[in-house]
Amino acid sequence: MPDQPTDEQLFAAKLDKIRQAAKPPKVLPADKLVSEGEAKSLHDKQLKDQRVRAAKLRNDSMQDDIEARKEVAHRLFCLMAMWLFGIFMLILGDGASREVEISENVLLATIGGTTVNILGLFYIVVNYLFPQKKK
Repeated sequence: MPDQPTDEQLFAAKLDKIRQAAKPPKVLPADKLVSEGEAKSLHDKQLKDQRVRAAKLRNDSMQDDIEARKEVAHRLFCLMAMWLFGIFMLILGDGASREVEISENVLLATIGGTTVNILGLFYIVVNYLFPQKKK
């Protein structure tokens, strides 16, 4: 019969594992110990550093928002300018050409629709660029 550990040997092996796992924590030498005042000072410095970092991140985020808003406003302005130029060319072409006749209803719908679109885009852009402050 092969040698099988007895209950006492199994118990001793488990006890050794528990003792190894439960080693006491290392004690810092006296020269590495920090006084309570130094610990508070260190904590205050870390807290101040975190506040400064948070403020910097907020500022960076705001700066990114400002740059993105400028870009969106510029692109929307270009879109509106091209749109109005197209309507202007349509009206000019209708008035200058005797061959192409656009009915009065189509012109009124085009001009009215363009006016509503331009005012709507303007309203959206203004509310996006200058959001109302939460109370």
